[in-house]
Amino acid sequence: MRITVPHIWRDIPFLYLKGMVKEKKKSQALTNHLKENTAMRKKPLFLTAVLATMLLAQPTFCQVCGDANGDGNANIGDIAYILNYTALNGAPPVVPEDAELDHRDGITFSDAATLADYMFWSLAPFPYTCGVTGTYSFAPASSDTVFLPRMLGIPDGIDSVQLPVTTSFETDLRGYYLPLLRTGSGSNDAFSITGIANTNEVAYSSIGSWIADTLVLFGVDFNRGEFAGKHNLYTLTYNRVNPGTGDIVTELTDRNALWRYAIEKNGDLFRPVVVYEDIILAPETLLVSLTELSFTATAGKPSRDTFTVEFTSSSIPISFNLTLTDPWIIVEPLPPEGLVTPATVTVTADATQVGIGNYTGEISIVDLDPPAPTTTDAIDIYFTVNEPGLYPSGDFDCDGIVDISDLTILIFYLFLDGDPPTPCD
Repeated sequence: MRITVPHIWRDIPFLYLKGMVKEKKKSQALTNHLKENTAMRKKPLFLTAVLATMLLAQPTFCQVCGDANGDGNANIGDIAYILNYTALNGAPPVVPEDAELDHRDGITFSDAATLADYMFWSLAPFPYTCGVTGTYSFAPASSDTVFLPRMLGIPDGIDSVQLPVTTSFETDLRGYYLPLLRTGSGSNDAFSITGIANTNEVAYSSIGSWIADTLVLFGVDFNRGEFAGKHNLYTLTYNRVNPGTGDIVTELTDRNALWRYAIEKNGDLFRPVVVYEDIILAPETLLVSLTELSFTATAGKPSRDTFTVEFTSSSIPISFNLTLTDPWIIVEPLPPEGLVTPATVTVTADATQVGIGNYTGEISIVDLDPPAPTTTDAIDIYFTVNEPGLYPSGDFDCDGIVDISDLTILIFYLFLDGDPPTPCD
């Protein structure tokens, strides 16, 4: 015998239990009557006892349209049961025919969406009998779109990236079913998907479990129109598993001829538009800890000031070189092959090569690989050289050091009738 789900589906458990209590009371009364009249009615006793036993027995099981889990009722547990079967590799419906709610051949998430529509919105044409009268069209949707992320050329040094899955659906969409491949056909083996998170932009978007190399993203619209518009539903996490430049291309797939990536509208399944969004890796920035340095020294001596400058980047190592405008700027270490972040150098100034006065110079940051912006293109250097307490012998121009300028003064005086050197004050 088959019965259909009444419109007031929530009353089924109550009516069912009420009927059982009523029948049990009748049975108990009949049993008591039999005990009192056993001696008088011995011939019909056997048949009457059999009737009493039948009344006290459990009621006959009736198949219920929508009862996927076989508990005798159609309720939200059956929605979860169908979704568990189609997306999480759960057990099939106890009586498959009772899960054919959308009248299309085969059990899909559309059957769950049909039952949800009836239970929460009374939009499905219940009551009726489950069964099959047609097949799914899987026709192309006109505008319902799934945006899949694609990131190419991920350099070594980046070990993890997070990419969004975005949808743009119309208001009449009742659900979606999106199986993802662990590694899309356009990807290489540098990265593998290791995690999927719900963004909670909508309440009823869910994540299935890995079945071989496929995982299902799915949702049923319990809050009518909740999926309408553009939403970032999921965040995919890819981690590096092999060295080298990485390419990630997220790809939808079909689990079988029936469980294909699709959206549900009006009891039928449609293929959404799939658009790839290229995610550009944000350029790495070379961070420089100091942007200007100031030194003082006595003429003829190195500066006692020393500064430490740090060069860092957040994820990608950046190689670079430093160029110095003047020989009095001393940087260590300064290897010919350049530096790689993270790097630390010490900077000082040497007054043995300059006279008394004020000087400016800079340390330029060049040859960045990969190309990247920097917090500063150059470090400005300011250097003040003061008079010494005693001037060294041969310091004819009194600048605190002996250099070629002093030799020039001496040659002019000795050979070219120049002015004689004068003592320094």
